[in-house]
Amino acid sequence: MSLRKHRWNRRRRRGTAALEFALWFMPLMLILSGIIDLSWYMSLRENVMRAARDAARAGAASFPAERANAAKTAGQNVLDDIGYSCPNAISVTTPGVSINGNDFDNLVVTAQCDFSPLIGLVPVLSNAPAFTHVNARFVMLSELQ
Repeated sequence: MSLRKHRWNRRRRRGTAALEFALWFMPLMLILSGIIDLSWYMSLRENVMRAARDAARAGAASFPAERANAAKTAGQNVLDDIGYSCPNAISVTTPGVSINGNDFDNLVVTAQCDFSPLIGLVPVLSNAPAFTHVNARFVMLSELQ
């Protein structure tokens, strides 16, 4: 009698693993896709900041007449080398600044790239305004001589 009861309990428990898997699968996939999308966003943010930083460096190192073009080219090259397609992502302004009687050339580099999630299962990342664009801004001062 106990052997028959044991077989019946084992058959009854056989479907519990499939049921538990079905219950945990969707939340697990949502968490996993959220982690992947967030890491993709953070990677894009870091690379856009790097492009703006390299553009500001290249602009500050070049001659004053060529600063804007050198900065745009350097920043766009960084984004192209990484593989992001962000056309017209780099904008450069060069307002002059005077501090304590010294004239400085202010180089302001702004980089902006649109973000689209890889998976997009988590609606917060794909619809939140903070996660639709990635912006970076760097300012370099150079003394005019």
